[in-house]
Amino acid sequence: MVRAVDPRRLTITEVVHLVEAVDILLRNGTLTDLSSVRTESLLRMLSRASRPQLCAVVDQPRLRDLVLDEAVRRIPERLVPARAADVHAVLHWKITGGTDDYDRLQILISNGTCVASRNWDGIEPDVQLTSDPADALRVVARMRNAPGAFLGRRVAVRGDLRIALKMFRCFDLSKK
Repeated sequence: MVRAVDPRRLTITEVVHLVEAVDILLRNGTLTDLSSVRTESLLRMLSRASRPQLCAVVDQPRLRDLVLDEAVRRIPERLVPARAADVHAVLHWKITGGTDDYDRLQILISNGTCVASRNWDGIEPDVQLTSDPADALRVVARMRNAPGAFLGRRVAVRGDLRIALKMFRCFDLSKK
């Protein structure tokens, strides 16, 4: 279903209704989770959505949680262990506009493994990013590359920029 959807052919309202329909199917048990949707298909859909479409989805708290939870759940799947073998770093991402002023994302890479969570567990980050949810999703979906997002000031960086770039190189974000 997701692979066949091209948000470029949908209005903003239709994209919101599509995500609402997925949410309804998940809540009533028709869908147990979104794991059957291939990561590449989900990322392709996100990468083709316009900024206004993404903003309209994440402006609704339930849909924001659905999309962010699924994006975060899939981050470790994109890790290339060989690229991350010598990386030991923690990244905190503040995604603005959440119910507590911002949503949290933590990515921990150590010894070729990755753990991603929407909670910060008290570990001091090596680098902290801040962006709106549309730019965060675009970076994750590879529509906007991380260095371009940093340089274009769409994603603010506090801490060691080199560590942030090194961490993003550990992931295969090229598949759309």
